[in-house]
Amino acid sequence: MENSQIKPANFEERVHPEFKDIYVTIPKNMKAFEEDKIPEKRQFVNAFLAALEKPPIDNLDVSTRTIPDPEGAPEISVKIFKPKESGSEKLPGILWIHGGGFIFGNADSSSWPITLADQGKCVSVVLDYRLAPEYPY
Repeated sequence: MENSQIKPANFEERVHPEFKDIYVTIPKNMKAFEEDKIPEKRQFVNAFLAALEKPPIDNLDVSTRTIPDPEGAPEISVKIFKPKESGSEKLPGILWIHGGGFIFGNADSSSWPITLADQGKCVSVVLDYRLAPEYPY
């Protein structure tokens, strides 16, 4: 199903039941995630994050792979950072799930996976999960 075909309900209806008691205590002017503003806010957040300086990747092999979804939803992309000099050596791994409250961000949102792979001599796998509210929970 394409994102444009999904018509999300009121945002408050999408808040997970365990968090509703907390959500209702937030002042109205602090609820920045009104449905009609999400595309505009995503654009702003993504532009801001893209402008941040990222560490060099000269010492890393970088690849992107996709994971199919059994339900026919769009594939999920993963970005993999691995130290070049490791060759076929087995390394520890880190699964990085970017921040953004499940509404914002992407696999390029953070420099931490790059730094960890380079300085920590490990493999960083960055999950580029589908975002809410188009894909709840």
